[in-house]
Amino acid sequence: MGRLEGKVIVLTAAAQGIGRASALAFAKEGAKVIATDINESKLQELEKYPGIQTRVLDVTRKKQIDQFASEVERIDVLFNVAGFVHHGTILDCEEKDWDFSMNLNVRSMYLMIKAFLPKGNLCDPQIEGSLPPSSFIVTAVLSGSNPSSSQQPGFTLQPDCSQASVPARPIPTSRVPRGDLIRVMLAQKSGNIINMSSVASSIKGVENRCVYSATKAAVIGLTKSVAADFIQQGIRCNCVCPGTVDTPSLQERIQARDDPTKALQAFLNRQKTGRFASAEEVALLCVYLASDESAYVTGNPVIIDGGWSL
Repeated sequence: MGRLEGKVIVLTAAAQGIGRASALAFAKEGAKVIATDINESKLQELEKYPGIQTRVLDVTRKKQIDQFASEVERIDVLFNVAGFVHHGTILDCEEKDWDFSMNLNVRSMYLMIKAFLPKGNLCDPQIEGSLPPSSFIVTAVLSGSNPSSSQQPGFTLQPDCSQASVPARPIPTSRVPRGDLIRVMLAQKSGNIINMSSVASSIKGVENRCVYSATKAAVIGLTKSVAADFIQQGIRCNCVCPGTVDTPSLQERIQARDDPTKALQAFLNRQKTGRFASAEEVALLCVYLASDESAYVTGNPVIIDGGWSL
C-alpha cells in the first residue's frame, strides 16, 4: 500500500517543474491526483499516468476556482504551487510587476484555500436546522476496506437526534454541496494544505528578488495564519521553501539573461552543495507533508535548499 493510498490531492501548476514531479510522486504513492494548470497541452501529458486526472485552471480567476471547487466532491490535500519569479530590485519593479506577482503568488493561494477550506453550513448555528459538530457521527467508507461492499469510498454523516429535532438519516458526500462537504472534512478532523514558498522570502534576503521575496514571505505568513486558525479543527498547513531547483522555469530565466553562461554560474555559486536541487527531490518532501507521516507537523516553513540559507 502506498503512503498516500486513498487520498485525494488537488494541486496547481502541475504541468511542469515541481508541480509535475509532485503529481507523479503523489500518484505513485496511491493518491488520486487532480492536476491543474493553465497550460493545457503540457497538462494533458499527465493523463497517461494512472491515478491522475487533469483540469485546466487559471488560479488568478476566482470564478474558475469556485466552479472547480464545486465539482470536487472530496479533497484530502490541497497543494498550491503556482508562482512567478520576477528578476530585479525594487527600482526594477513597476506597479504592474508588483501586482502581477502578488496576484499569482499570493492571491491565488488565498482564493484556493478559501474555496476549499471549511465554510461551515452543516454545523453553522446561524442556519436553521443545522447542528453543532458534536451532533454528527462520521462513518468512513474506505477504498478497498471491504471488497464485498458495493459502497463507494467517501463518508456519511449520521445526525445525532438527541441534540436536535431533525430526522436521523445519513448524508452521502456525493449529495452534499461544496461548503457542506468540507465541513465533513472538519468532522473527520482531517485536512491538509501545502503552499509553495521559497528560501528567498523572510528566510533569506536575495539580490534581485524584491517582489518575489515579498510574495514568498507573505506565503509563509499566510501558512502560519491558516495553521493557527484551524489547528483545533484538524486542519494542517505547511509551506515548502526550496533553494534553487532545476526546472524549466529556471532554465528559461537563465536563457533570458544577456549572458546565460554567466547567469548559470551565478546560480550555481550560491548553492553550497555545488548543484541545484531536482524537482523530484522537492516532490519527495511534498509526499511526506501530504502523508500521515507528517501528522504532527503544521505551521512550518520547511526548508529544502542544500544549505543555501545557512
